[in-house]
Amino acid sequence: MPRPNQGPRLVLYGPDNRHGATPRRGFKTYVWYVVWSERGTKRERSTGTEDRLDAREILRQVEDEVTDSLGAPPVARARPSHQILIGDVLAIYGEKQGKRVKARVRLGVAIIKLSDFWADRTVAEVNQDSIDKYIEKRLADFAESERARVASAKAKGKQPKPPRTLSISTVRRELVTLRAALRHAYFTHALKDVPPMRLPAETEPRDRYLTRNQIAKLVRAARSLPRARYLALFVLIAFYTGARMRAILRLRWESHSEGGGWVDLERGTINFLGNDTQTKKRRIRMAIPSRLKVLLQLARLRTNTHVLEYNGRPIDDVKTAMARAARAAGIGGMTTHTLKHSAISHLLALGVPIWTVSRLTGTSVATIEKTYGHMDPERTVEARHVRK
Repeated sequence: MPRPNQGPRLVLYGPDNRHGATPRRGFKTYVWYVVWSERGTKRERSTGTEDRLDAREILRQVEDEVTDSLGAPPVARARPSHQILIGDVLAIYGEKQGKRVKARVRLGVAIIKLSDFWADRTVAEVNQDSIDKYIEKRLADFAESERARVASAKAKGKQPKPPRTLSISTVRRELVTLRAALRHAYFTHALKDVPPMRLPAETEPRDRYLTRNQIAKLVRAARSLPRARYLALFVLIAFYTGARMRAILRLRWESHSEGGGWVDLERGTINFLGNDTQTKKRRIRMAIPSRLKVLLQLARLRTNTHVLEYNGRPIDDVKTAMARAARAAGIGGMTTHTLKHSAISHLLALGVPIWTVSRLTGTSVATIEKTYGHMDPERTVEARHVRK
């Protein structure tokens, strides 16, 4: 008699039993797997990551796909694809997932963009031709909105920000949301069949990073901006910690009920997570690098509640100031996230073990291997020497 079915759960496999892993022959890294059983037969699926938070997102997807038995919805209760509007499928999926995911805003934006094109179409109309038309329309609409924004700013006598471009990766994520919504309808017995979807290929991860000389030029350029001298400290925090822009801008000198991290100069630590809930964009607690600590001590003398302020008020965004400083320093094609790339790239080039880099920068090993796998260490040093 087969054992009763078990629901999906996470199991960590690896080369040994460290970190609570189950040893597996041939494994060189630690990877979370989603494991479940169907009619006594064990099934498993790799999440492709050693990060538990990322793995939990995959687990939720599998939970949506796997039912108590075989996971196949009864055909009698499901409707054919030509009888269901995609707008209804997206609305139901958004209502359910919006209560479960942390990136609710991103999910909501994706559903809005998808609904603009697909809402009145049936599921049967999802094919390669309609997918290509959606991609073409999204890119064209975004380009037109950017032209209108620039023209409006010029008409008002203002200096417009440079036109942005819509990444194909963003459009791909929207189509992934559409595919997930269709699968959800299928496994909840609403849809009889799911049309196949061939999504655009994933773009190569950005691996642009700055040299130490370029970082120095950027800091000097930032200090020359009369209304953005806080930017120099931002650049150095980002480079020495590998933290993301939002986490840095929310740093305070003390813990606060509104959330965000804080700097503890007495203990010599930065807690980037603070009272917030951990998300896929992992935030960590770390020791303050000695070179950075002196700058933070000076900043404490001239700011009030937040580490980065202008005229006594916290900074909401540094993208515009960063673009100006980058132009003044002669550095093109960089964003605030380039500083995180730079921090990780320098550590790897110095030979710091990938697990140590992961802990220092709050970045999963899988992401580091995918984005920075081409980095060949030139020499090996201990991480404490890098951080001094």
